[in-house]
Amino acid sequence: MKFILGYPVFSANLELQKEWKMHNHKNDYKNLLIGILLGLLITLCLDLLITFLGLWNFDFSIIKNLYLLILIIPLHELIHLIFFPCFSNATIGFSPKKLIFYVTTEDEISKIRFLIIAIMPFILLTILPLIIFFYWQYYIIAQFALLNALASGIDLKSFFYIYRQPNGSVFKMVGSALYSKII
Repeated sequence: MKFILGYPVFSANLELQKEWKMHNHKNDYKNLLIGILLGLLITLCLDLLITFLGLWNFDFSIIKNLYLLILIIPLHELIHLIFFPCFSNATIGFSPKKLIFYVTTEDEISKIRFLIIAIMPFILLTILPLIIFFYWQYYIIAQFALLNALASGIDLKSFFYIYRQPNGSVFKMVGSALYSKII
C-alpha cells in the first residue's frame, strides 16, 4: 500500500489494448460536481426524514462539525480499502488540485466487487449510524451519518454507473480514468 499526494501514475497503457473500453474520462469535473450535488441531495433528504419523523430537531451544519470530517474521511477511505481484492496493491492519496481523497489500485476489479467497494462506506457510515440513531438519539450520530452521506455522493454516482454496465465486466483504474472489458 502506498500513500501519495496528487494522482497516481500507473504503468499500464490500456489504450493500446483493444479489449479495454475507456469510460468518460474527459468530464472529470462534471462528474465530480454531479457527485457532490448527489451527496447534497441525499444529505438534505436524510435531514428532512429525521426532522419529519420527529426524531430530532437539530441544525445540521458542516462548519460546526468540521472536526467530524477529520474522522470520517480517513474512515470512509479505509472502508473502501478493506474491500479491495488485494489492498496491499492499493494507493491511498489526496489530490490538492481536485480537493479529494481517494483509494485506487492497478488490480482488475469485478463488477460485483466494484459495487461493494463503492457502496460500503455509505452503508457502514450512513445507513448503520442512522439505524442506531433511531434507537439512541444522540446528536453526534446523526451528524456523523449526514456528513458521510455528503461525502458519499461520488461513490453513489459510481455505484449507479457501474451497476448499469454489463454483467461479467471487469474494471481497471488508471489514474482518474476507468477502463472495462467483458470477460
